[in-house]
This record gives sequence, structure tokens and C-alpha cells, in this order.
Amino acid sequence: MQSNLGVALYFNGELTRAVSVLQKASALNPSLVAPHIFTGLSWYRLSNPDKAVLELQKATELSPSDVIAHTWLGYAYVAQSQFVPACKELQTAGELDPDNIDIWYALGQTYLEIGRNATIHLLTVAADGGRIWQLAAEQLLLKGDRDGALTNFQKALERRPDLTEIPGLIAEMGGSVVAVQKSLDRTLHKKTDSIRRRMTRSGRRRLPSSAWPRLPGLLSRSPDPGECRRCRGETGRSRLKNIRWF
Repeated sequence: MQSNLGVALYFNGELTRAVSVLQKASALNPSLVAPHIFTGLSWYRLSNPDKAVLELQKATELSPSDVIAHTWLGYAYVAQSQFVPACKELQTAGELDPDNIDIWYALGQTYLEIGRNATIHLLTVAADGGRIWQLAAEQLLLKGDRDGALTNFQKALERRPDLTEIPGLIAEMGGSVVAVQKSLDRTLHKKTDSIRRRMTRSGRRRLPSSAWPRLPGLLSRSPDPGECRRCRGETGRSRLKNIRWF
């Protein structure tokens, strides 16, 4: 009786009263699923996703195959910006109701949020790095912009020649890896010459002559000279860890 009244109040838009009545129904019969679902929905519409999550979690525990409970638990997690558990619940809901377009749309949107957050972090740690250009290329490829994607893949390879999957993608798209490699070689030689000049001007201990031919290879594995600060490779009589990089 209390459960039906609570559901009626919910559909009538009397959400606060609905919560009160539905909670009484749950206390009278803890095994009922509907009071937890509609209490959760009421809290969600009252902009309280924290309480909504608690009720909807209980609903999914009582009825693991309830599509509504999993769907709205996913929505409540999204409202909390907990996108990973949201994806889990929406995926479950989609498997239970595979023809429900809205569920799959919500799942796709939630994955986009995860990707957006990861991209923002990637921009923070490597704003002009190879991976961000690779990601931009893959997004353009999804849009069907092959020319733009090819350009971005080439930029990614210039910055990260160790990304072994990219040359094959460039070749498949009709691009030239050779041109990228020539550009990279020119960049590496410029870096080598720049480091040589700076070390000479500074009067610091020079690398042995046997080490200079190996420096472009070192830089190709770690194009950013800052990475070389952490290098511990042997360089003849000296170690790179004893060299101050500029």
C-alpha cells in the first residue's frame, strides 16, 4: 500500500513526499525493489545523486536483472562524475535490453567523458607530444578526414619515432615515412650540433669523440633533450649522467 502510494506521488511530481512514503515502505518490507528504485529516482530528480546512488545500488542488489535500476544507477554515477562505474552499469543495462537506443547512447556519451578527461590530462603532460598528435589523427580518421589524419600521424611520428604502429598507418594511407624520417634526421643533427656548441662554449668536459656518432641514436629514442638528463648509458670514458644538458 505504502509502495503504491509512493510511486503515485513520484509520478505526480511530489518528490519529497514520495521519498518519505517510499522509505516507510522499504522499512516495512526490505525485500521490495520498487521503493528503492523510486526513492532513487526521486533523489536523482531532487539533484541529490549521492542518495540516489545508495538507493539504486540496493535495488540492483535485490534485483540484478532490473534494467531500470541499472540504467538509473548509471545516470546517478554520471551525475557524480564517476564515469567508470557508470559505464559498468550502463553496459549491464544494455546487455539486459539490447534494443534500448537511449541506454547505448548514454553509454557512448559516458565513454566520451572518460576520453575527454584523459585527453585533458594528456594535454597537461605533453601538449605537443607524439601521443596527442596521434590521438588527433585517430579522431580525424573517425570523421573520415584522411588527409588531416595523415598529416597528424606524420607529426606524431616526427615527435615520437618509437611509436612503431604509426609507420604502417601512414603507409596504408598513402603517406611517405621516408620524408618524415629525413625531417627527423635533420632535427637530430641540429640537436647534436647544438649540444656540441653549448658544451664547447661552456668549457665543460667534452664527450669523447667516439660518443658523438652515437648521440643522434640516443636523441632518436628520446627526442626531448630533457629526457637525456635521465639517461645512464655509457659514452666511452664518460657517462652521460655526468654531463650537464642544456
